[in-house]
Amino acid sequence: MKIIFICSSLELGKDGVGDYTRRLTGELIRQGHRVSIVALHDKHINIIKYEIQIDQNSEIDTLRLPSCISWNKRIEIAKKYVNELNPEWLSLQYVPYGYHNKGLPFFLPKILQMIGPGRKWHIMFHEMWIGITVISPLKHKIYGLFQSYIARSIIRILAPEKVNTSNKLYQLVLKSKKIESDILPLFSNIRFVKLNKEYADDFSERYNLKVNDLYIIGLFGDVSSSENIKIKIEEEINRVKYTKKQVVFLHFGNVSDVKILHSLKEYFYGKCHVIILGNLPENEISFLFQMIDKGMTATPKEHLGKSGVYAAMMRHKLDVLIPNENYIPEYQSAINSYTDYLFSRPYLEWDVEHVSKLFVTYLLEK
Repeated sequence: MKIIFICSSLELGKDGVGDYTRRLTGELIRQGHRVSIVALHDKHINIIKYEIQIDQNSEIDTLRLPSCISWNKRIEIAKKYVNELNPEWLSLQYVPYGYHNKGLPFFLPKILQMIGPGRKWHIMFHEMWIGITVISPLKHKIYGLFQSYIARSIIRILAPEKVNTSNKLYQLVLKSKKIESDILPLFSNIRFVKLNKEYADDFSERYNLKVNDLYIIGLFGDVSSSENIKIKIEEEINRVKYTKKQVVFLHFGNVSDVKILHSLKEYFYGKCHVIILGNLPENEISFLFQMIDKGMTATPKEHLGKSGVYAAMMRHKLDVLIPNENYIPEYQSAINSYTDYLFSRPYLEWDVEHVSKLFVTYLLEK
C-alpha cells in the first residue's frame, strides 16, 4: 500500500504528532508498505527540506515545508510531490494548533483540497476543539465553536473515506457534530529495551541508593500543578511505610515549569528522595520504566486515551497512578467505561507493531 502522511512539523522530539507519524511510518515500511511524510507547516526550519529520516532501520522519505514561506509555494511543492508518488491514500494527522497558534487554521481545508484533489483521504483527529462541556470557560467555548467549524469543513471538503481518533471522549465529541469515527488506539512513544544491569548498578552508585531497597515512583513528562501529585505520593509513602523500603520519586522528561518539581523536592524533604533527571535518551527511559514500582502520569483520567506517556507505561507493564481528573459531565459515564477498557488492554497492544496492523486493516475495510 502507498500512503503519504500529512502533518504540521517533523522536528525530532519537538512535535508530538510528528514523532507519532514518524514511528507509525517506520513500522509500516518494515511491514512492506511504501510510505512517506509531508510536513506542511514546519516551524523548526527556514528552508525547504527533502530529507531521509530514520526510525530504527527504516529510511523515511520526507518533505518538510517551512511555515515562513508562502502557502501558494507550499501548495505547489506539496501537490507536485503527491502527484509524483501517486499514493493510494493521503492521511491527515490533524492538530489545529500545528497550523495556527490559536488553533484557527480556517485556510487549511481548501489547502488540503488543492494538494490532493480527487484522492482518497484518511483523517486522524489527534486533537479537535476546546470548550466541549457546559462547565468550560466562555472563552474556550467561543474558540471551540470556530475550531469545530474548521473540523467540519475539513470533513465536508475532503469527504474522507476513513476517520479515526485516539479515544472515546474524542469519538463522542466528534459524533456530537455528526462526524463518525473509529478509535485507533495510541501506541507507546517509548520502545521497550531490555534493562541493562549495568545501568541499574550505575543508578544505585550515582545516587547512593540500593535499588532493591527502594520503592520508586516515576513520573514521565510535563506537570502543571503539584497539589494532587503531593497527595498521591503521600498515599504511597503511607502504604509502604511498614516495608522498610525507601520511597523515591523520580521525574524525567520535558517540564515547562521546573519550579513545580523543586517545590515537590522541598515539600518531601526528609520524607522521600526526590530526583529530577531531566531529558533522557529513549533507551534510558525504557530502563527506568522497568526499574520503578509505580508509574505516574499528570494526564487527567478522562484524557488517558490520548496520552503517549500512559501508553508507554502500560507497554512496560506498569501500574499507573493518576492524580488528576478533568470532569466532563456530558460524557463521564462513557469515559469511565472506556478507561476501564484501557486498564485491561494487554501490554503488547500498546506496541506500534500492533497499532500499525490495526491501521492497515482499517484502511482496507470496505
